[in-house]
Amino acid sequence: MFIQTEMTPNPESLKFKPGVPVLASPDQDSEYAGMTKDFPTKQDAKISPLAHALFSIEGVRRVFLGPDFITVTKRFFFFISLIIIYHFIILFFLFQVFLVICYFIFIE
Repeated sequence: MFIQTEMTPNPESLKFKPGVPVLASPDQDSEYAGMTKDFPTKQDAKISPLAHALFSIEGVRRVFLGPDFITVTKRFFFFISLIIIYHFIILFFLFQVFLVICYFIFIE
């Protein structure tokens, strides 16, 4: 399954387009046909298995469902901490490589 992602005006949100209906489309007979549904909290998401499952992912703050898309808003500081950890790991390994190179240049 290919899921397209798009940035949103909110830097803390990301839009996912799975290519299949998320909520009922306007031509279907449903109370949600052509509508959107906002789930600002995990408590609100209990009526939607998809939204409820997304809230089980650490860092998810809000879920918004549309006819053919899902927008997830994350906690900004959680996202920043992941970036910091990611860069720390990269720097750690680069430093290890630097030490090995220095060892071979200066000691041997």
